[in-house]
Amino acid sequence: MANSVGGNFKLSDGAIARSILQVAGPQIQEELYKVKPKSPSRAGDIFVTRGYGLSASYVFHGVLKKWNNGRDNAETVSDFVILGMLEYARDSITTVLKNIF
Repeated sequence: MANSVGGNFKLSDGAIARSILQVAGPQIQEELYKVKPKSPSRAGDIFVTRGYGLSASYVFHGVLKKWNNGRDNAETVSDFVILGMLEYARDSITTVLKNIF
């Protein structure tokens, strides 16, 4: 599952993140605070947590820029985050398959 977060990492901000928090439970917020770096994150960073109460095993949280009607590179950052999430998932699946076979 994919989710976007702001630099504050609060899942209570934003409709989708709030829905994820409601279903997954507070453990997902606690884990997200633990996996984020101590230094400020940058737009484009991706963090992974378990899904807890969700049907998804993992949630990919991408740090996005606020959308401002295309006046900066927010769309490029979004594309970068989506590509990064797909690559992370592909690499994780490849690792699991290598361990099985």
